Amino acid sequence: MKKILQLGSVLLLLFISISGFAQLQSPMDIALRQMEQEYKKWDLTSQDIKDVVVSDQSYSSQNGMTNIYFIQRYQGIEILNAIMNFTLSKEGKVVFTGNRFIPGISSKINSVKPVLNSQQAILAAAK
Repeated sequence: MKKILQLGSVLLLLFISISGFAQLQSPMDIALRQMEQEYKKWDLTSQDIKDVVVSDQSYSSQNGMTNIYFIQRYQGIEILNAIMNFTLSKEGKVVFTGNRFIPGISSKINSVKPVLNSQQAILAAAK
């Protein structure tokens, strides 16, 4: 009986420490980990998620949800409309993921050097 109580105590402490650890992770950490674990499911490569930046993060006190939006970049250049977003519950669970990242982005970019300099771009836009 004593061993059963000791085992139960150990399991309880283990459960408390695991749940405490989950609460220590920020929504950002959780979203990034989800992206790293699931990128193949979305036909992305590790290169496709290597250079991302957060564009927005919001928290709703009404429902406790956190929304995080990432923008895909290639060599520091943001890709137009390439957005991935995560919605996390107040318990830290991912409840929704939206993905508009471009798979295989490195094979679709032909140059990272601008064709126009800044003055030429302004003049072209003014026409």
